[in-house]
Amino acid sequence: MKKRREKRYWSIMLVPHSTNEIKVFKISSVKYKLLALGTIIATAIICTGLTITSLVEENKHLSEKIALANKLTEEQALLIEENEKEISKLKEEKIKQSRMTEEFKTLYKDLTHKYIEENMNEVVATRSTGRNDREFVESASKLKSILEELEKINHSDAEITTDLEDTQAKLTEYMNVVPTLWPTAGSVTSGFGYRTDPISFTRRFHYGIDISAPYGREIKASASGRVILSDWHGNYGKTVIIDHGRGITTLYAHCSKLLVSEGNTVNKGDFIALVGSTGRSTGNHLHFEVRVYDEAVDPMEYLDPR
Repeated sequence: MKKRREKRYWSIMLVPHSTNEIKVFKISSVKYKLLALGTIIATAIICTGLTITSLVEENKHLSEKIALANKLTEEQALLIEENEKEISKLKEEKIKQSRMTEEFKTLYKDLTHKYIEENMNEVVATRSTGRNDREFVESASKLKSILEELEKINHSDAEITTDLEDTQAKLTEYMNVVPTLWPTAGSVTSGFGYRTDPISFTRRFHYGIDISAPYGREIKASASGRVILSDWHGNYGKTVIIDHGRGITTLYAHCSKLLVSEGNTVNKGDFIALVGSTGRSTGNHLHFEVRVYDEAVDPMEYLDPR
């Protein structure tokens, strides 16, 4: 007869500090193993949960870092795009600078050397040659515009900078004494050349242009110079004549009031008189003449286009 297997137990004793009875709990070996297994499983579950929570948190931080990296990448892409645009703009400016420099060199040679340096003191303009002077005035105005644009661009080329300064000085000196500025606002009612005289109704040569303007409107000096007449001048009435040097003079007639005196120095654009109808005149207007070595030339060949 087989001997019956004896059950094993685990005892847990609770011993109080007081005099109370000691409590003893018996746990069978099977239950103990189950309890231990359950504890292990519970511990594993808790550890797994903590691990998952940690991974989720790390994933969240990683996602935030990725989002930040993407944002930085986009910002860098925008910055690169802006830099490319700026580089493209600089290239365009460089091309523009090169083009204008070449144009400047061409005009500089044609104008500065040929006209300004050689002909500054030998201005020759008559009715038959006035067109050549007009072409020069237009070319000089164009060169002046180019110079103004070139002044906005920094040049590392010292030679170009020197050329710019020298040419600007020569042009300023020349253009200041060339009557290109309209002396007053208004429409031209009578041009240069033969016409029917408005008073005698006979065919006569008109040595200037008539600009219609209201009584009292300001009259400006068409170019810089010295006033050589500011007085009544026969049929011209109250008149101002300015000597601009190099044989060029301008005349402003039929004024209502004279604002300058003989001997005064005036700059281009200064007010010198007021529009009127003095002398041999049929109404308020300005009679304007340009003379070179006392030879009347068409003022329209000099005045700026408008």
